Amino acid sequence: MEEDAEIPHGHITSLAVAKTNRKCGFATKLMKMAHARMQEAFGAQYCSLHVRYTNRAAFHLYSETLGYKIDDIEKGYYADGEDAYAMRCEFVKTESGDENATKAGKDEVTEASDSVDALKISS
Repeated sequence: MEEDAEIPHGHITSLAVAKTNRKCGFATKLMKMAHARMQEAFGAQYCSLHVRYTNRAAFHLYSETLGYKIDDIEKGYYADGEDAYAMRCEFVKTESGDENATKAGKDEVTEASDSVDALKISS
């Protein structure tokens, strides 16, 4: 949670999945869980993050799967001088008044939580 922000929101600083566990949906599930918890605990209205301009896999995850939009391009953001997309995912309220991020429903969050618990056990 960004503490000094006027609008309550979350910010993802890093997300990584081991190569052997990629393409299993873990990053999507972890992000959806993070979105849900940001909203429940802090009343977050959106989430922001930065992604390398050349990281096509991450860009696809954020933009196509999770509904993030490019908010800005930060020139030279990374230590090696590479640019970053500053991206943002607005959380929406459903007709019942419950907030949820993009299409992340309660069942998906529960399923994601179960998957993370399974990873902890097998590690």
